[in-house]
Amino acid sequence: LRSFMGQLKLCPKTGRPLNPIGRTGISGRGVLGKWGANFAVDPIVISKDPKTGEYSLLVIERKDGGWALPGGMVDKGESVTDALFRELEEETKLKREDLDSFLIRDWSIDTYADDRRATDNAWIETSARLLLIPDQLKQRLLIEAGDDAAKVKWLKLDPSFVDSLYGSHAYMVLNALKHLGQ
Repeated sequence: LRSFMGQLKLCPKTGRPLNPIGRTGISGRGVLGKWGANFAVDPIVISKDPKTGEYSLLVIERKDGGWALPGGMVDKGESVTDALFRELEEETKLKREDLDSFLIRDWSIDTYADDRRATDNAWIETSARLLLIPDQLKQRLLIEAGDDAAKVKWLKLDPSFVDSLYGSHAYMVLNALKHLGQ
């Protein structure tokens, strides 16, 4: 059992891993695929308008409601980078070959994800990665909702919008902006 949160504790009665953040009131795995940490990726795709200096963020509207980063679960044996680009393509139709060179390779955040699917024995931990896309490329990219996305679009980054993002996505985006000096 691995976790970004350090050494996991096991329930003395069941031997199941215990959520390192605390009890949720729901035992078992719930809808999550594994006991303990279920690893996810969250691409933070940002573009800066050279005229206004404003940032925009690529987001999806989840089919179950709310705006989110276009991420998802890491498959067994898959690298974080491969999962990041697979999920990005599945949810936005953007191809790795168009974006790989814009991945900021010196920044990432690996964190517990505040997610309503978490239980006492299963939770999500995510690896967020930043891609800074030039505005002229952003204008040429064709995005289309796919997989779990009802819609996909670029939205202006402002504090009220960031605060409304799904789960821990606001925390991740704000940390990425700090990396960019904002």
